[in-house]
Amino acid sequence: MFVYLFEAKSIQSYLFQSGKLKDVIAASERLDNLVDETSTSILQSVIASAGLNTDLLDDELAESSNTIHFLRCKGGAFYCCAQTQAPLIRLRSLWTLTLQ
Repeated sequence: MFVYLFEAKSIQSYLFQSGKLKDVIAASERLDNLVDETSTSILQSVIASAGLNTDLLDDELAESSNTIHFLRCKGGAFYCCAQTQAPLIRLRSLWTLTLQ
């Protein structure tokens, strides 16, 4: 079993950077769009572009050794695991490229 953990660091300072409520709400919405269990999240776009097999949107997904299982996916963080290392390396590589 292989595991990949991603957490956005310094979220609190980013969210409250300007001190204005409208900026806090906008920053929170951007963070939600980054990592979320919806078909419109940036994470889901990366998964789709990479052609990865995950249970992020479909709990009834057919199991394979390359399936990525998401244990957490909210609040600027996601934790996932897979039986083989290759799909997690692909996800990590494309996710890093996307964030840069």
